[in-house]
Amino acid sequence: MELSEKFTPYVRNIEDKIIEQIQSARTSIKIAMAWFTSREIKTILRNHKFRHPDITVEIIVDDNPYNDQYFYNTLSDFTNIGIIVHEQLPVMLHHKFMVIDEAVTVMGSYNYSNKAKNNLESICVCKSTTFSNFYSRVFRSLTDKTYTDENIGLLIRYPYFAQKLLSMYYAFTLAEFQRYKPLLVKGECFTYDHGFGDRMQYQPGYYFNTNVNLTEVRNQEFKLPFSKKFIQEWEINNNQLMILDSYAGDEDRYHLINDDLEQSENYVRDNFQRIIDNTHTSAELEKYILEEVDLIKEDRLWCDNFELFFRTDLLTPVFKAIEEHLKAAAPLIR
Repeated sequence: MELSEKFTPYVRNIEDKIIEQIQSARTSIKIAMAWFTSREIKTILRNHKFRHPDITVEIIVDDNPYNDQYFYNTLSDFTNIGIIVHEQLPVMLHHKFMVIDEAVTVMGSYNYSNKAKNNLESICVCKSTTFSNFYSRVFRSLTDKTYTDENIGLLIRYPYFAQKLLSMYYAFTLAEFQRYKPLLVKGECFTYDHGFGDRMQYQPGYYFNTNVNLTEVRNQEFKLPFSKKFIQEWEINNNQLMILDSYAGDEDRYHLINDDLEQSENYVRDNFQRIIDNTHTSAELEKYILEEVDLIKEDRLWCDNFELFFRTDLLTPVFKAIEEHLKAAAPLIR
C-alpha cells in the first residue's frame, strides 16, 4: 500500500470526516480529547453505540470548565448505553486522537468542539495497525493506572540503556534528581589532540539534560547542557578550519575550497541525521538497544517511544533495575 493511501490529511469539513470514521467503527472506539463539546459528534457517537451495542467505546477528556459544562452534561446518556468515560487526569490532557477498530487513528489539531469548526485546523486519518496499536497503548497508559507498557518493560530489561536514556531526557523534579543522581550517568563532551588536530569525544548523560539544573557544575570545557546541535556545529567548524589550513600556500587549488567545504559539511550533517524516524514496535526498539544506538544523535527516541508511556510511579521499578544492574557490575569493574 502506498504511503498516500495510509495517511490522508484533511483541512476542510473535518467534523464530517470524524463522524464518518465513527460510523465506520465495528469493534472499538477510543477517544482522548482536550475539549469535547460538539453536540453533533456526541450525538453520532451515542447513536452509533446504541445501534451497535457490541462496540466498545471509551473516552477520556481534559479536566476543564468547558468539558464540565458541555461534555459531562450528557454523561448519563453515555453511561446508560455502555460508553465508558474514564477518570480525568491531574495534569492537562492536550491529546486529540481517536482510534477506530485498532486499525485507524484520527489525530491532529482539531478538538471535538463547535469552536473548532471556525478555526484553521487539520487532521490526519492514519490507516495503519502499527500506528493504531501505538495510540491504543497511549490511551491505555492514560486510563489504566496499573498499566506498564511494553516499551517501559524494555527499560527494566535493559537497565544500562535506561540509565543513559533517563539521564539525558527525563524531566526530573529537583527532589527526583537528588534522589536518583547516584544512579545516573553524568555524560561528557570534550576535545583532545589526536595528532592531526582537535577531535571531540562525547558520551550520553545528564550533562545533556535541559531539564536538570547544572549551575553548580564547574570546570567544563563547554557550556552546559551539551547538545546534539552544538556537537554537530563544532565538527562542521573544526573540519572547515582543517580544510582551509590544508590549502595554505597552494594557490593553484583555491578554486576547489568551496566544494571541499560543502562536501565536508554535508558529510557531518548526514552523519548526524536521525536514522530512526518516528515510533517503533518494541521488537524494533530492542534491536536498536542491542546495537547500542547513539542516544545523542537519536535525540527523539525518548519522546517518540517512551515519554508518552512514562508515569512518575514507574521511576521506582526502573531505577530499582538500574541499581541492581550497577551492583552486579561493580565486582567486574573492580
